[in-house]
Amino acid sequence: MIDDLADTTWDRELEDLFLRIGHGFGRADLRSRMRDYVRALLGPVGRKNG
Repeated sequence: MIDDLADTTWDRELEDLFLRIGHGFGRADLRSRMRDYVRALLGPVGRKNG
């Protein structure tokens, strides 16, 4: 129950962040790539090589 609430809250906060900084990326494909990159960095993978 708490994990579902935390996940929902986390997703909502990330969406708010993407909306605030998305205007800095002029093209839609760049905004999408930025979203994917940030989500990957915050993902549960042990090692990341960006």
